[in-house]
Amino acid sequence: MKPVPDLLPLAREIYEAYAEADLVPLFQALDEHVVWRTHSHPCSPFRGVHVGTEAIQRYFANMTRVDNQRFEVKSLLQAGDRVVALLDVRRVLVETGQVFEGLFVHVWRWKAGRIVEVDIYEASAEVE
Repeated sequence: MKPVPDLLPLAREIYEAYAEADLVPLFQALDEHVVWRTHSHPCSPFRGVHVGTEAIQRYFANMTRVDNQRFEVKSLLQAGDRVVALLDVRRVLVETGQVFEGLFVHVWRWKAGRIVEVDIYEASAEVE
């Protein structure tokens, strides 16, 4: 069996770049057929399944609809071909003022150095 590469440096680089509003490392790592699922509150503009890099670019274009007041990676761990991130997030929907705050979980699945699946769980987020 082929050893699984250490994916944590790549994931860390993606999160550090995102914190600086730089999406290039993320887009460079995405497989062209990536499946991105966001499990969130029904009023979230990010909820749903997005397939392919063009859909992910549209997904991130929606980021102008929120004010990310806090986006802190609390923990990163790797289990085989998956990287799991625990984040402390506070964001406000610009048009409604609704606040989403709480722990979010991101699960990334990698294959041949590319991100092929992402599941984002915002179920624990409180909505004001």
